[in-house]
Amino acid sequence: MKTVGHCYVNMAFLKNWNWIRTGFLLIFLCSFLNPSICQAKDRAPEKPIEVINGVLDLSTFDFNKTDYIELNGYWEFYWNRLLLPGDFSSPPLPPKTGFFFVPQSWVRYDSPDGRFKSSGYATYRLTVLLPEADQTYALNILDMATAYKMWIDGRPVPGNGIVGMSPSKSRPQSFSQNICFKPRTKKCEIIVQVSNFSHIDAGIVRAIKLGQERLIRKHYDITKGIDFFVIGCILSMSVYHFLLFCFRRKEMSHFYFSVICFLISLRNLTIGVTLITQVFPSFSWEILRKIMVLCLYFLPPAFAGFMGSVFPEEFSRRIFKPSVVFSLIYAIPVLFLPTKIFWRFIPSYDLAVMGFGLYVLICLMRAVIRHRNGAGYILFGFTIFLAGVFNEILYSEEIIHTGNLMPLGFLIFILSQAIVLAMQSSQTYDRIENLVCVFEKFVPSHFQDRIAKQGIESIAIGNTEYDTIAVLFCDIRSFTTLSEKMKPGQVLTFLNSFFSAMSPPIHKNHGFIDKFIGDAIMALFDSNGKDLNHSAENAVRAAIEMHRALEKFNAKADASFCPRLDMGIGIHIGRVVIGTVGTSNRMDSTVLGDAVNIASRLESLTKEKNEKIIVSSDIVDLLDRPHEFNFNKRGRALVKGKTEPILIYGVSDKKYGDL
Repeated sequence: MKTVGHCYVNMAFLKNWNWIRTGFLLIFLCSFLNPSICQAKDRAPEKPIEVINGVLDLSTFDFNKTDYIELNGYWEFYWNRLLLPGDFSSPPLPPKTGFFFVPQSWVRYDSPDGRFKSSGYATYRLTVLLPEADQTYALNILDMATAYKMWIDGRPVPGNGIVGMSPSKSRPQSFSQNICFKPRTKKCEIIVQVSNFSHIDAGIVRAIKLGQERLIRKHYDITKGIDFFVIGCILSMSVYHFLLFCFRRKEMSHFYFSVICFLISLRNLTIGVTLITQVFPSFSWEILRKIMVLCLYFLPPAFAGFMGSVFPEEFSRRIFKPSVVFSLIYAIPVLFLPTKIFWRFIPSYDLAVMGFGLYVLICLMRAVIRHRNGAGYILFGFTIFLAGVFNEILYSEEIIHTGNLMPLGFLIFILSQAIVLAMQSSQTYDRIENLVCVFEKFVPSHFQDRIAKQGIESIAIGNTEYDTIAVLFCDIRSFTTLSEKMKPGQVLTFLNSFFSAMSPPIHKNHGFIDKFIGDAIMALFDSNGKDLNHSAENAVRAAIEMHRALEKFNAKADASFCPRLDMGIGIHIGRVVIGTVGTSNRMDSTVLGDAVNIASRLESLTKEKNEKIIVSSDIVDLLDRPHEFNFNKRGRALVKGKTEPILIYGVSDKKYGDL
């Protein structure tokens, strides 16, 4: 029992190893999309250097070994005061409110009078001791909440928005930028005025990066390029899946996945480097925040629809409608309320999203346990994406400062979905190929070439083609009497073994079986673009070889105490119509014409004339080498359905003698 259990575990591991290995490959590839990994060298300082009491000592720091350093630490903070560089040029210096940590919203600062309100204005001040003054530095600023002005060494530099002491005198703006400067001395002073009346977070909420100008620009360009790349990939997948849905409306999973990709790509335009404002600098700050939140709110219904379409047995479809209602409850206020109000609802929404994500995770685990197609890949990708969502929530709440990793997590999820889609496409093609092979067993390829020239999907009632073909009819004599002594299952088994013995001689001589009619076989021999004599000769040779195959079949039947069989074969050649008959719900391929009727009647004459094979004179007249066969002229016979008698011949092969 232990051995069996051990083998079962090994087999289960091997079944899942492919998607586990692929998952690690996805992580490895996507890790290169992280800007910090894209650098050629280790760009982070070995020991973190922080601002202490408003001073950052970089006098011994080597900027050639790192792209940038973040100006994190305790800056001088002046609440409800908009100070200028001249206010610090000579004593007495303005009284400080305190030293407070950056990056962090000032609503989290503790002061003797309690925490500060989000609405207000303040001044930050930092002194940086640089290693040298004769080179150009740069600051990389992603965002501040929600408007700022800046001076470096007393000189104004580009800011963002309009700083004011009241809502009417200020204007928020979100625009990431690089600020280049060349300090006069090794001691550099940075003063930042910030005002906020539009958001629940305020102040310097994102880390400011300092480095050499060329390295800061390089880092910024790489970050922006990666953002464009990720957004382009996700948006392309949105268009691709939407087109798949347009061509196949039944596959709702493609529609929902397209919506998911569109929402994620649109949201990514509003965060980080905020690519929208890079293209449209005057884009409304308020509308930007509404787009960001609405994209977030409509993701759960899209995911619910997607999961319900892909794994309907594991994911309850009843969740879709409540998720839509839930999202609308949160989304509608966004349309009518200012950012400062609707932003307060996001934490409660984040909790619901975390619960929903865990439910999806459990459903995917159940799908993997039940061996659903592609469930392992989707579980892996969604796990990475969910980790990115949790990171995004903690990052937005300023609990961690890892950066926005959700787009990268979602890109891995997209790649896992792409793998599943490729697998499904491959499996679909395999199924189609198998179905075509099975279909050819019901409708021979010779028929398909005539009635379905544009492919099997073009088969329709009334598709016809005329041709001159040799028709062979073979029937077991007195089979009704034999079958009465057998059980139904034995009859089918016996017939199938007989048909299996008769089929090779037909195919060997370039014929194909049109249909099995009870215990009879109807085979056709076309010219394949050659002279009709080939069709006639192939049909005669096939008939002779079928009788030789019957002798071998009977020998085996004697050994297994099964009844011996006897059969008659009739052959005629003539013009027929090949086509489809039936209804729109059920159709069949068939061959109709006088040649078919005559061949059937000739087979009926074999017992009466005591011949194994009877052919018409039309067959004999077409043979190039009639001397290779023994023909026994049996005169003219009147076959049923004809008014004029036809000349018939019995056939045997000179090589083997009489049949």
